[in-house]
Amino acid sequence: MIVDELRARGIDHVRARRWEDLLELQSQLELDNEYWLSMWGPACAVAAYHLGHADARDLLVDLVDAGFYDLVTHQELFAETFESEPDWPQLRARMLANMPAPPVELLDWPTATPTLPVSLDRLDSEAASRLATRLPAPAASAQETALALLAWVTSRWRHIGTKHVAGRDANLILDRVEQGERFACREYTIVLTQSLNALGIPARPMALFRPDYHAGLGTGHAVTEAWLDELGRWVVLDGQNGAT
Repeated sequence: MIVDELRARGIDHVRARRWEDLLELQSQLELDNEYWLSMWGPACAVAAYHLGHADARDLLVDLVDAGFYDLVTHQELFAETFESEPDWPQLRARMLANMPAPPVELLDWPTATPTLPVSLDRLDSEAASRLATRLPAPAASAQETALALLAWVTSRWRHIGTKHVAGRDANLILDRVEQGERFACREYTIVLTQSLNALGIPARPMALFRPDYHAGLGTGHAVTEAWLDELGRWVVLDGQNGAT
C-alpha cells in the first residue's frame, strides 16, 4: 500500500472510530516514521484501549518514553480513554515534559495592534477565467456569493492533513481532486480565496496558530478573509470546515 493511501485510510478509521480496522493497519503504520510517534502510535493505543487489549497502556507509555508530547491533538481521544485511569496526571506530566522549548519567544511587540496588508491571492486573468467557469454562478449579493462558494469548496473533497500540493493554483488543486486526491486546510484556503477573487470579491489567505504552535501536529490552520461590501468589513471563511 502506498503511503498516501495508508495515511488516508488511517485518518478515516480514526475519525469514524473504526478501531478494529485501525489496528489491522498497525504493522504498516509503524513503518511510517514521519507520523508513527506523533499520530498513529497514540491512535493505536486508544484503539487498543477501546477494544480491551491488555497492552494498550504499555503502548502509550512506550510512546511517551520515546518522546511523545502532543496532548492537544489527541485530547478528545485521550478524554474517551486514558484520562479515566488513576495515574493519568503523572503520565500527562511526563508528556508535557517532553515538549520542546520554542526556538524564539517574543516577549514584546513593537506594534500594539498589527494589521494585515491587503495582499489578495489572485490568479492571472487566463487562469482566473478558467476557474470562474468551474464555480457556482454568482448570487445577487457578495455575501450570498461568498457563502455559496464556501459550501461548494468545502464539499469538493474530504480533508486529509498529510497531503499538500506545491505552489498556489486553485485549478491545479481542483484538477487533482477530480482525480481522487485529497488535501489539507491550505488547499481549501487556496481554492476558496482564488475563487472569490475570480468572481470579484476581494479575498486574502490568513494563517492561524494555537498556543505552543512550534511543536506537534495540527498546530496551525489556514482560512480565508473576504471583503463583503454590504457588511463593510472583512469576514473569516473556513474552507475546510464550512464555517464563518
